[in-house]
Amino acid sequence: MLDDLSGRVENEVAFRDLLPYVLDLLAGVTRCIDDESKGCRTSQFASWWHTADRRMQKAIQDLRNAELKRVESRTKPRVRVEMTSPNPKPAAMTVEKLTANQVHIDVSIEWQFIGGDLDGKQVLPALNEYWHEVGVILTKAETLLEA
Repeated sequence: MLDDLSGRVENEVAFRDLLPYVLDLLAGVTRCIDDESKGCRTSQFASWWHTADRRMQKAIQDLRNAELKRVESRTKPRVRVEMTSPNPKPAAMTVEKLTANQVHIDVSIEWQFIGGDLDGKQVLPALNEYWHEVGVILTKAETLLEA
């Protein structure tokens, strides 16, 4: 789903349509670990689970609730326009106009969170970071539940 979201950064409607479901899936991982481990937790798991760093999980859950339940947009696009000048640069300035093939213009969109604990952070890097954290948490949970 993160790959799908990454492919939609240029399409505002598609990005906004998919984001709540990505947040829901990400928030669901720790929710499932918590629910499914009840009744079969080892003492090692219980000790670890209460102290595990899940601060970002709360931020993702808050964003999920805003986007999915309350239909509040918690992201904004940031359009970046970069112009690359002629290469090599002209030795002397002239009054001649630059032609389109002499200048390269890149336009890109970066999405940022607005409000909450992730305010101002770029959406995709933050979600990728959380996905990595969730993988570590899941691996540790599985190990401790089997102990």
